Amino acid sequence: MPDLTGITDMQRRFCQEYLIDLDPRMAAIRAGYPPERAKYAAAQIMKHPPCRDLIANLMAQRSKRVGITAERVLDRLGALAFGDARNLYNADGSIKKPGELSADDALMLAGMKTRRTVTLGEDGKMVPEVIEEIKHIDNLAALTLVMKHLGMLNEKIDINVTHALADRINAAHRRIAKGGPVIDGECEEEIGRGLLQLEEQTRVLQREVVHESRRAPELSLADIW
Repeated sequence: MPDLTGITDMQRRFCQEYLIDLDPRMAAIRAGYPPERAKYAAAQIMKHPPCRDLIANLMAQRSKRVGITAERVLDRLGALAFGDARNLYNADGSIKKPGELSADDALMLAGMKTRRTVTLGEDGKMVPEVIEEIKHIDNLAALTLVMKHLGMLNEKIDINVTHALADRINAAHRRIAKGGPVIDGECEEEIGRGLLQLEEQTRVLQREVVHESRRAPELSLADIW
């Protein structure tokens, strides 16, 4: 067990409740925090290093207890990502029975539906017919998860903040700290000019739509059909 020094009883209860559904806010409520403060309390607990260590330790214990390891999960994801849906069918195109599928091939099967109907035979008699439909798993989704695990997907967003913008942001923070407005006069003027320009563009677009609608020929039902 990690060092529980610096963790209160409510924080320890939060860590235990968090494992139920991984919902920080609901875990805080179940741990005894007031609902109106639950989101804030959860955020503070999740940033507290001893609590993070306790949650990681509890998750590791649970994984060991139920036999779910990262290697086992990745192995299954690999089978899903690189599985071949053609293995679900026989050579004549018919669907294999569940007992005929290997463990890896069965993972490719997301669902199966059977419909029973009747058709009219050549002799004029009704013939019962069974139609089987299957749904394949999403290989791309599984492959995406594998790529994320291996660090092959770069989801970082690079934001380049110029010095001028950074200065204005810092100035806004200083105004807020003093109880002043978030937006300064210069920024208000820029926003106003942008709104006026947007309104003018909207009016121009409306006039063009009206003009084109007047030019369009009227169509009768006969023309449509």
